[in-house]
Amino acid sequence: MGAALDKVRPHRYLDLSSTVHIRAPTPRTVDSLPGTNQTSVLSIAQTARWSGLILQPDNSLVSEEQLRHEIKAIYAGLLVAEAKCVNLDAAQAKNPSVELDNSQWQESIALHRAYLYEHHDFLMATQHPPTTPDLKALPTMYGMPARLWKYGIHDFLEVLRSRRPSSQDHVSSFIYLAYQMMALFHETAPIFLDTWIECLGDLARYRMSMEEEKEAHAQWGRVAASWYIKASDRHPQIGRLYHHLAILERPSLRMFAWYGKSLTPQARARTSLKYRYVFTPIARCFSWRNCGVSLAVANIAALLGHGFDTNSLRAAFDFAIQRINEQTMLSHSTTHHVAPTSKIRAGAPEAKCEEDRRLLQVSKWMTLNSLRMAMRCPSSITTFRDSSAFVGVMFCFIHILCLAERETQIDREMNMSLRLQFGPDEIEWALVADYLNHLGPLRPITDHLVQCARQGI
Repeated sequence: MGAALDKVRPHRYLDLSSTVHIRAPTPRTVDSLPGTNQTSVLSIAQTARWSGLILQPDNSLVSEEQLRHEIKAIYAGLLVAEAKCVNLDAAQAKNPSVELDNSQWQESIALHRAYLYEHHDFLMATQHPPTTPDLKALPTMYGMPARLWKYGIHDFLEVLRSRRPSSQDHVSSFIYLAYQMMALFHETAPIFLDTWIECLGDLARYRMSMEEEKEAHAQWGRVAASWYIKASDRHPQIGRLYHHLAILERPSLRMFAWYGKSLTPQARARTSLKYRYVFTPIARCFSWRNCGVSLAVANIAALLGHGFDTNSLRAAFDFAIQRINEQTMLSHSTTHHVAPTSKIRAGAPEAKCEEDRRLLQVSKWMTLNSLRMAMRCPSSITTFRDSSAFVGVMFCFIHILCLAERETQIDREMNMSLRLQFGPDEIEWALVADYLNHLGPLRPITDHLVQCARQGI
């Protein structure tokens, strides 16, 4: 296999696993340079007005034809390395009982390292500044990030994990290698930044699962969570990221909130939610500062039926969002016709399950009581500030609830269903006004805030 690797990467990369002794270069002056008839840069600098200053040599620009030729050559080597990785991983996964010695593991890691290097060369060549748009689109066209993760990292990690504990050292070594390469891609190939961030989180989660020491296990868990949070901040609509965060979280209200947010586009998260011990009572002191936002998200997720389409509140919210999007598109475009969107109706009352209605009433009772407790202005300013995060999230929900009530007025049946389930009339507006009056001295009310309030934004 070593000879095969030389064919894949001839003289391009140095094996980092070997110890290389580099001799310090001997200082050379202009007089010590070999004689030549051509005028060198150093000799020009020696006789120039500013002696000792080395002039910048002329650089020849890379032509488009040279780039295309180089990209083709790199991709050819990449295909060879990819085929070898696929065949090797498939053969090792097919026979998990066969033990491999240290040299075989080293050769397998070297092969996957060469494949990762080929991907780096391909991305650097296609994203070169003088590259044309069609060449820059090649990584997306060929699905390079997905192939890099599957064939270069994930499949081999599964092989290594299935051979534990004999492969424990090699698992750690390869995870460090893959993590360093992903960090390099994160810095040098920002075109796929979202993919690299999630891959870094996945690698940290792999490393966490392999760690036996409690402190190191927790540390890698925090690293993985930091990458997933960064990814979710960039794309809050992707529920898969919240599902990863929920898996990393210990049984707590925060884990329940992560699962609630993951249900938005990922309905199968309900299975994970069902089998995790999030409903086990834990005797801990509740804190608005630490648990307020999680409690608000969990309450809202329960009100919306944890992702079930038959929930009437969710149907009304979806209908209102569609109406608002239609109005926004029409206001920004006077020439293009916007096709009408289909309305999402709640299920007929006779078809709704009695259990669903009971759960909705329980969720509404929990939500309103939590909001009532948070808005009761306490004597302590610290407690008042700590609960402001929870109240802020709930006010956003109430704002959307009022928008849904307004937008569903064109549909009498849906508007009546919304009012019967959870209408704006059930909010204690006097308590809301009292809370805002207490909030005024702590948070100055600017002119911009007043203008937004008058416009209903």
